[in-house]
Amino acid sequence: VKFKAAVPDLQKVVGAIQMRLSRQDYSRLMHDIQRFYSEKRIEVLGESVEDHLLNYQTSNELPMLIRLGSAYLIQVTQMEYQLFRYFFPNSDAEALEQVVVPLCTILYEIVRPYFIAMYDIGSLCGIISILRTEIIEEQFEGGLGKGEALAAMRPVMEEILADVQERLVYSMQQYIRDEISYYTPTKEDLLEFDAAEEAEEAEEAAAA
Repeated sequence: VKFKAAVPDLQKVVGAIQMRLSRQDYSRLMHDIQRFYSEKRIEVLGESVEDHLLNYQTSNELPMLIRLGSAYLIQVTQMEYQLFRYFFPNSDAEALEQVVVPLCTILYEIVRPYFIAMYDIGSLCGIISILRTEIIEEQFEGGLGKGEALAAMRPVMEEILADVQERLVYSMQQYIRDEISYYTPTKEDLLEFDAAEEAEEAEEAAAA
């Protein structure tokens, strides 16, 4: 509220600077203003966002933690986008990343120890599906007018997705090495294979 209350006093100043961005000194000044703005927003939001996300951590498994944390950060990002547009109506929204990326990184740091410790291929595939389908595709590419507003959030979510995919590849390599490459069939396994082969031959003979 305090930030929005300051808008009328600053709109003329910001507007005058934006009209002169072709000049290097004014462009640098705008960059410094937006950096200062971002630093102050992080000071205001950082601790509250972290507490909120840590509260999800206490009672949820990783899939729900990612869903709840992402939904909360989407709300925060949308509100920050609106506030940014109050102050800088003609600026590139990429500048909002200076606020949103550090906030989303809090979620990244919370969930990373979970999936780094995971080996189950099915569970990792489930996490990838949540990140790719429910969050990146449905929220960032869903055609609901959220694209620009949530663009600042996307790099961190894609980084989480890439890390989970990397963990999946590692887990699959471990599985292949331990369960397939070094697998030695037992006598019982060979007997089962022979029985299955004989049954298949009998079915083919009967069909002929």
